[in-house]
Amino acid sequence: MLGDADASGGGRRAGTVRRCLVERYDFNPKTIITALTSDGLAAYLSVAPQPSDVVLQFGSLDVMMVPAQRYIPTPLYSLFPHPVHC
Repeated sequence: MLGDADASGGGRRAGTVRRCLVERYDFNPKTIITALTSDGLAAYLSVAPQPSDVVLQFGSLDVMMVPAQRYIPTPLYSLFPHPVHC
């Protein structure tokens, strides 16, 4: 397991940036590392869809994102729960 979901909006500190990144890329050594989300979920949330909206994401993997009130198992699709609602 990856641990508990961070529902604080990124407020929980996971650590600081590694020394090699400070030396190589001149990161500030006090840079805080926090939880993040996938680009697909971020894109979905950024359009603020209504419950009846469907969001299509095209890329190396084409994805249709839509909220589901209940899960019905089937080999026809994959369902990935939002980490905050797990």
